[in-house]
Amino acid sequence: MATEDIRRAALAVLAVFAAHTFAVMLTEPLQPAVIRSSRHPVAMAAVAPRMKVRPVVHAPKKDPIRTVAEAKPKKLSIPLASGPDLTAYQGLGSWIDLFDRSPWRNPSWTVRRMAHRGVRTIYLQTATYGSSAPIVWPKKVGEFIASAHRRKMTVVGWSVPSFKTPEKDFWRARAGVNFRTGAGERFDSFALDIESDIVDNIWLRNHRLLDLTRKVRKVAGAGYTLGAIIPDTHSRYWPDFPYKEVAARYQVIVPMAYSTFQTHGYKGVRTYTASNIRTIRKETGNPKVAIHVIGGIADDVGVPAARGFIRAIKDNHALGASLYDFPITSEATWKELTALP
Repeated sequence: MATEDIRRAALAVLAVFAAHTFAVMLTEPLQPAVIRSSRHPVAMAAVAPRMKVRPVVHAPKKDPIRTVAEAKPKKLSIPLASGPDLTAYQGLGSWIDLFDRSPWRNPSWTVRRMAHRGVRTIYLQTATYGSSAPIVWPKKVGEFIASAHRRKMTVVGWSVPSFKTPEKDFWRARAGVNFRTGAGERFDSFALDIESDIVDNIWLRNHRLLDLTRKVRKVAGAGYTLGAIIPDTHSRYWPDFPYKEVAARYQVIVPMAYSTFQTHGYKGVRTYTASNIRTIRKETGNPKVAIHVIGGIADDVGVPAARGFIRAIKDNHALGASLYDFPITSEATWKELTALP
């Protein structure tokens, strides 16, 4: 009998452990995997492995009946952005993510190279939705900020929320906004990379985006500059995107206007980029909304396309521009980008 009791107790412990493990798997997204075109990332955010890789996807079907958990809540009260300091988004920028580690090995050397290319702002990723820490490499982040500020450059931190685990999304974003170096320096601005479609229900995804916005704005304060990195206006995987609400709570809109997925050449890229800018102004209802455009994957942009991209930025009076990302931008492309004032 004693042996039988021990066996039953052991089985009960194993059952509890299995149930806990399964619950964790349901609530926390898988560690993101990088989408790559040949050897380089092709999207700013890593996406969960279950997602289909395609530049333009169809909108998910709307749920005919909302569950109780998705019942419409009271309207969110989100403080408006004020007193915008747009310096960090002006002119030429360049991006560094967590997946290409080469720029992180020696931040001061990387900053020196970027300054030599005419880069005014470094967009530095702090975390993604699979990160186990709110700031993945805090020491290196501090070195980037200190080195950039010594050269009179600005640094924008950015993280990727999943909208599946709102508490962890806020935990990572709050850490970025509140980050300080040993000398007390911080990011000149912080941006949310708003592109994850793990949450299929568009209404719920929008609600969680705006709720996260409210929390981050409260932590940052009305005067701190926040950027919203948003999907390409021509993409279809985020219908009913809340342009007006986002533009009212973030000082700068940063569209991923990735022409490299859609067109090529001087004329095609110029037209495509201009269309993104015009659409944002129309959808936000603000012809003066501040826009910094990300034009596409740097090693897929040829010289004519880069020239058309910069022409569209100038013609449409965008605040600034960049390509994704720094390590894969060619010498010839840099020559075109430096034409940006």
